[in-house]
Amino acid sequence: MLSTLEGQVVNLKEFVRDMRVTFELVKGCTCEFDSMEEQFKDFVLESLGSNVEKMKRVPNSITSKLMGRDDALEAMMSNLKEEIAKLKRELTICKAALSNGMLALKPKQRAIYVPKLEKFKGVRSIRETENFLWEMKHYFRVMSIEDDVVKFQIKLKKQFYLQYARKEAQAKLRRLTQQDTVWEYVRTFSELMLQISNLSEKETFYWFEDGLKSWAKHELH
Repeated sequence: MLSTLEGQVVNLKEFVRDMRVTFELVKGCTCEFDSMEEQFKDFVLESLGSNVEKMKRVPNSITSKLMGRDDALEAMMSNLKEEIAKLKRELTICKAALSNGMLALKPKQRAIYVPKLEKFKGVRSIRETENFLWEMKHYFRVMSIEDDVVKFQIKLKKQFYLQYARKEAQAKLRRLTQQDTVWEYVRTFSELMLQISNLSEKETFYWFEDGLKSWAKHELH
């Protein structure tokens, strides 16, 4: 019986020794898990910090893009309003012309009101001058005084149109630069020179050379 108890004691000691080994292993794994947990926390915090900075920059970028689009949209709306105003004036003139055509068949009908032309502001723009001449032509046609409109157009063009065309050509010449081939540059330069008659040979050469690219200037000399 004593030998049996001694055997059980030996077995118990071995069991305790095995448990200690197992405990040490578990303790080591726990330390590793704690270290991994700290590393994971650091990684998560670092990732979140980086993403927060990126997210802060996103609204600024979106705001800049939206402001740019707002400016472009505002310019587009301004141009559209001008075109609409012009179309309204043209529509009024056409309606008046149609009504006056019907009045020729029915003399007893009441005359239709035709809005007066806006005063010519003398703006230095060929396009504005052309628009004014077009509106004036239709206005005089409605008023059945087409002979006078021809005389007026001739007089206006002599006084304003040629002068503005020359000044506009001079402005374009000062801004002209070579963009593509030399041939295209020469063609555009020649077209502008046809509208300018008061430049000397020295001035013409200066403006021609000034708009060329560097390599073309070098070849010219």
